[in-house]
Amino acid sequence: MFSSLIKKTKQILISLRFSILFTFVTLFILAITTILVITYYELSQSMTKISYQLTHQISSSIDQEINNELSHALSQTQFGASFISNNILSTQKISNFVLNMMEYEKRAHPSVSSVFWSDEKGSVFLSGEEGNNNIYSQILTRPINSTPGSSEATRETSIHFLKTNTIKKIKEVNLTYDPRVREWYKTIKTTKKSFITDVYQFLYFGPHFWGITIASPAITPSGEFIGAYGINIRIDFLRKFIEKIKVSEHGTIFIVLDDDRVIAFPKLNQYGNPAIKNINSILTPGVNKSFSVYKTLNKNVFLFKDKTQQYLASYKPITGFGPHTFYIGIVIPEDDFVGVLKKASFMIFIIGLITLIVSILLVSRLISHIVQPMKKLVFETKQIKNFKLAHDIKIDSRIKEVIVLADALHDMKIGLRLFQKYVPAHLVRELIKSGAELTAGGAKKNLVVLFSDIKDFTSISEVLDPNKLMIQICEYFEVLSKIIMEEHGTIDKYIGDSIMTFWGAPLSEPQPCHKAARAAIRFQKSLNIINKKWQKQGLPVFITRIGIHMGDAIVGNLGSSERLNYTALGDNINVTSRLEGINKIYGTKIIVSAAIYKEIKNQFTLRFLDRVILKGKGKAIAIYELIAEDIHEVSFNITTYNKFFSQGFAKYEQRQWEDAIIDFKACTDIYQDDFVAPLFIQRCLEFKINPPDSNWSGNHGIHVK
Repeated sequence: MFSSLIKKTKQILISLRFSILFTFVTLFILAITTILVITYYELSQSMTKISYQLTHQISSSIDQEINNELSHALSQTQFGASFISNNILSTQKISNFVLNMMEYEKRAHPSVSSVFWSDEKGSVFLSGEEGNNNIYSQILTRPINSTPGSSEATRETSIHFLKTNTIKKIKEVNLTYDPRVREWYKTIKTTKKSFITDVYQFLYFGPHFWGITIASPAITPSGEFIGAYGINIRIDFLRKFIEKIKVSEHGTIFIVLDDDRVIAFPKLNQYGNPAIKNINSILTPGVNKSFSVYKTLNKNVFLFKDKTQQYLASYKPITGFGPHTFYIGIVIPEDDFVGVLKKASFMIFIIGLITLIVSILLVSRLISHIVQPMKKLVFETKQIKNFKLAHDIKIDSRIKEVIVLADALHDMKIGLRLFQKYVPAHLVRELIKSGAELTAGGAKKNLVVLFSDIKDFTSISEVLDPNKLMIQICEYFEVLSKIIMEEHGTIDKYIGDSIMTFWGAPLSEPQPCHKAARAAIRFQKSLNIINKKWQKQGLPVFITRIGIHMGDAIVGNLGSSERLNYTALGDNINVTSRLEGINKIYGTKIIVSAAIYKEIKNQFTLRFLDRVILKGKGKAIAIYELIAEDIHEVSFNITTYNKFFSQGFAKYEQRQWEDAIIDFKACTDIYQDDFVAPLFIQRCLEFKINPPDSNWSGNHGIHVK
């Protein structure tokens, strides 16, 4: 009797309302958790803000130091140039002036490596530090009316050794150095403006430090350019300056140029190095990745993750000093500024956790039969929302509302599974999200369209057993369709052995051209694998040809009130189909239009094929073969090939048949399996016999549908 009664009791379904009353007991847990989260968040935001301010102050300090040094040097060159141009000085006086200026600069600005004067006679008066604070001076002279750059220069060097107070003199003859042939000198002479060079290694004389040259033109009152006065500045003063600044326990300060060269890094002595280090060769954690992230985000201050560590990075650009932008970089591990906060939060968390455990022990038995089924239902709802319908819904609960809802979700999953077989999954997601009724109609959108087709499929279908053919073609479509879905494409339709796919509808996609190109390359790689398997099974291989084009099309719901098809229409769809078809002419597998080439040329490896006039079109378009995403995957030297082919095509357009054939034959030497270059060789041979019309411009008419 009791067992029967208990059995009946277990079958009673409890209302969801009654169950929810028990959950109010847990509100204090939510309150504690909310307080902890908000407290940690606010403190973390405050610490991060303080860190932002600190990096800004440090960057400003370094910026000021750089500006002080370089602005001073610039003003000194302008002063020196003005002084010399307004005072006719003898050779000895110019030498003394340069030496005196160097002694002054060395005392006031240790970053100055040397001071010099170069004139229109090819002479150079230079004074600098030889090493160990020894001062040297030089006079380089040339015979009157000597040819610029000729080996007629004589250089006399005097080195003053301070320790022994001795002077060493060196004389060199037949030197080729001539400032008049240097780009910086010619630029100053032409523009009559001050000039700042790129960072380079001082090789003229003395220690081979890295630095920059700042020079100003000397213009006489009559407007005549007579020479340039300049200062060479060592950049290692920046390293010494940033080494004095401690941003945090593990923080790093450095200075990098916009071409990735590091010109100042703690403890990185660049004297004697063959080149300034590239930031990608810096092994300090977070540094090289921070610069690549900065160039991507274009934000001065940001957080990023390198491996498992979170970092704060700050970059401050400095322009106006030479051809490159200087960037003051600061990279700090997040633990340096939130470590203390994490420790305090951990202690609070432990206390809260103990309280939470006690609370859970008190109420877990009361709410588990409510929370667990609801969590499962929420999870399943999200799965349906994301159109993930593979698994059945299994809910174990005695709550009536939960069981009813689970059954409804289960039925919905079954219905959507059937629907998914006929309509693309992502399109269904949009329809479900909008909740709108489907009606016929469309809109004009810019689409990237891809057409694929199997070579000689008709011949294959005539000899292969129909059942085997259907199984093989379904496996083929399965592979291609999966790739399209992974690249976020919309499959418009299957047309026999062809697939029509587009990007840009119903949702706009970032970089649709790249996704289409990547899908096409993945098609070919996957087909190479399954074709090998089919060969072993005695089945025919499928050689797939692809065309990709971008342009406006009408896309929307087409059909009747009973059945609609989401599709795209327009002339650009036909263009894509014809691009796929002309693969057979050029012996290629993937042909893209110029519109696609323009978008992907920097990320993919392509080659120019031809300029063609497609059937039904009056205007020629350039077409390209998409070969690979990585140039290292190409089996031949594509760069050299493209060079010769471009030369050959230009001569082909100019009707220089023999010269064009030479370049095209060079292409066949580089790529012996090529089909395109031999095609153009044949055209040239034919045109030699039967020249084209006078209005022929190199375009090739295509009559393939």
